[in-house]
Amino acid sequence: MAEHDPIAERVADLSTSFVMTSGAGCGKTYRMVQRYTAIIEAGHDVTRIIAVTFTEKAAAELKSRVREKCREMMAQTEGEERAVWERAARRLAMAPVTTIHGLCARLLRENAIAAGIDPHFRQLDETEQSLLLRDALRRTLLNRVHAGEASAQRAGRRRWRRRSRACWPTRWATSAGRPSARSSAPSRRWSATTPVIASGRSVSTRRLPWPRTCILPSG
Repeated sequence: MAEHDPIAERVADLSTSFVMTSGAGCGKTYRMVQRYTAIIEAGHDVTRIIAVTFTEKAAAELKSRVREKCREMMAQTEGEERAVWERAARRLAMAPVTTIHGLCARLLRENAIAAGIDPHFRQLDETEQSLLLRDALRRTLLNRVHAGEASAQRAGRRRWRRRSRACWPTRWATSAGRPSARSSAPSRRWSATTPVIASGRSVSTRRLPWPRTCILPSG
């Protein structure tokens, strides 16, 4: 005799919506597969069922488990009922089982004319997103520094100090312009007129947010 599963009954009840919360490995994907297959059993085409996950890996796993369940049901059924599961397994490749970003990209491509965008756009990967964000922040900070904004200059000083600590054991020179006793690498004084490349052009260090007297590696 099959064990009574009240959660499975709630999952299969398509007349209600519910939220399931739990830690990792507690069976959320298992219940999601149950819900998905209940919708198929109710006669809905898989291309009309939207399943959203946080990662591509989770989306692939969910689709794989649904396909296995469809094949399992094919082996247990006959006739028209078997045809329903066979059709679902065959069309699962076109089903919108994806991430939030993937779903949004799909909707935009399907409605590119109404949205006024190129339907052949490409979604940035994590590395490209990080590089683009850093470049935008750098350009914005430099533009505001050049405009003389005090808040941008303070932010630039903090950023420079963090980066310099990671690069050199000693960052700052003494008031006389000599390396401090803690310096262990060859160094030189960076004067106020030393040209620096920033945002694609040479600018004076007087316009930059960090102290004009600092220790840099020689050579």
